[in-house]
Amino acid sequence: MNLITASLTLFVSLTVSQDPVAKPALRGLDPVALCEGKEVPGSERWTAGAAGLVYRFSSEENRTKFLKDPERWGIQFDGACMKMGPTSGKGSSDRFAVHEGRIYVFASDACYQWFVLDPERFIDRPDRWEEPTADQVRRAKGLLDSAVARIGGADRLRRASILQFRYDVVEAARRGEIRHSVITTYRDPGAIRRDYVYPGYAWSLLSLPKAGYVLMKEVEKTGRDTQAYMLRSVSHEPLYLLREAVLGRAKFAWQGTSIDREGAFGRVRLYSGGAVTVLSIDQVSGIIRSAEYVGRSGPGIARVVNRYSAEGDLAGLRVPREVRTVFGGLPEKETITLLADLRLDPSLPAGFFEPRPLQ
Repeated sequence: MNLITASLTLFVSLTVSQDPVAKPALRGLDPVALCEGKEVPGSERWTAGAAGLVYRFSSEENRTKFLKDPERWGIQFDGACMKMGPTSGKGSSDRFAVHEGRIYVFASDACYQWFVLDPERFIDRPDRWEEPTADQVRRAKGLLDSAVARIGGADRLRRASILQFRYDVVEAARRGEIRHSVITTYRDPGAIRRDYVYPGYAWSLLSLPKAGYVLMKEVEKTGRDTQAYMLRSVSHEPLYLLREAVLGRAKFAWQGTSIDREGAFGRVRLYSGGAVTVLSIDQVSGIIRSAEYVGRSGPGIARVVNRYSAEGDLAGLRVPREVRTVFGGLPEKETITLLADLRLDPSLPAGFFEPRPLQ
């Protein structure tokens, strides 16, 4: 581990420009050298800019390296506070750390301190997939088939080109309840949009095959790492995963059996969108009991378990309606999540999957 701290300005756009008059980022330090573990002052002779910020370099070689891949050598995750997570808000130009050759920024001194104590707790990475044996695939497929049959059959899932879920969330707070909705829409091929709707404001994440965006009153195009995070974060929904498995787009493997008071459950590991999710499925009824994955919440990154109950009918499918979430072994206190709506091939507004500002 190599942690280097200094002052840093945000790297947002990948548009390259040169403006040696503007105040240099990194207090004029060479960002390539910084990522390589050295604090080397840059020179006005070698500069490259992004979104009005100017980076200085100690050599033409380092400047050329930067220009070939600005996302590699600039601040990671579009300048988001790495303690709070991608898409959470920008970090401050006065706080940054370099970990394993990557630059991260933070919104407060406390965020910075949390990060440097345990960087791996806060850096979002793609999940690793271990290739299964033929027997693991066979056993997993049998259990997934029973879950698909329980929900309503493979044909229903195969025919739908759009899936849309709306979860209503009620969270207890000091000054009363906080209510919001999370609406996730999947459209073939490879377009996913998630809308967060709160009283008085909303924002959205949009992941397209070749680009990602954060939609608010303005549109911000994301870098590769943020888009990959967005795709992973929306790839844990059980019905979506079952559909991906039916269509042959998700990898899966048997992961064993667990037994409790409610019966025997088979555990199936699925891989889609760069994320691994483990579904626990009743071996008799095919009911999905839980989904487990590594994800992010306020305290950082840890194991997340969504436990499902209250099965009901929506859009002609039999699906679990209530969700109880456990993060890092601790339940999210006084939070109620309900699958309020499910639609197959809904009529969507014109331009729904285009990067447009929210009205």
